[in-house]
Amino acid sequence: MTPVGKILNRFTKDLQCLDNVLCFNVGSLFAYFYQSIASLIVAGYTVPYVLIATAFFVFLGALLFRFALQAYKECNRVESVTKSPMLSFL
Repeated sequence: MTPVGKILNRFTKDLQCLDNVLCFNVGSLFAYFYQSIASLIVAGYTVPYVLIATAFFVFLGALLFRFALQAYKECNRVESVTKSPMLSFL
């Protein structure tokens, strides 16, 4: 049986994420994506060696992102577990 606090905590956090955070993050993602593509086109046209360095840094960033995502998931899990008893008491 799942405690009421755990269900309530999960539901309110999901709704807060959808209402407050997600809409702004999607808009920023598109703006930054188009700006970075335009910068890469200009830099690649000017100095083609920049594209080689960019490919290396994209690979390195993807590798680091994978490790950071694992840590982020673990932190969210610990936060959810520690808040659940307090919400089930209410």
